[in-house]
Amino acid sequence: MSRKTDPARARNFASVLQEIFAAPGRSRKDIADAIGISVASVTSIAASLLEHRLISESAPVAAGQGRPRVPLSVDTDSNLVMGIHLGRESRVSC
Repeated sequence: MSRKTDPARARNFASVLQEIFAAPGRSRKDIADAIGISVASVTSIAASLLEHRLISESAPVAAGQGRPRVPLSVDTDSNLVMGIHLGRESRVSC
């Protein structure tokens, strides 16, 4: 992410990471549907997370017609990610 990060984009980054932590193996479309943003936004965020080796892709899974879905999960071989939530709500907020 850039130094001057848009707050909405930062929230989307946090939401995408939270979804991947909560349910590894979900596709970009599954994540987009779960958090209510476009697949293109998830793809852009995933590209950045992949570049920084925070997440990894598994082999594509055929899901009927169309492009096979690529499962995403936390890249446990490269980095350590820790999050601490202090507050009443259970969702990540930025």
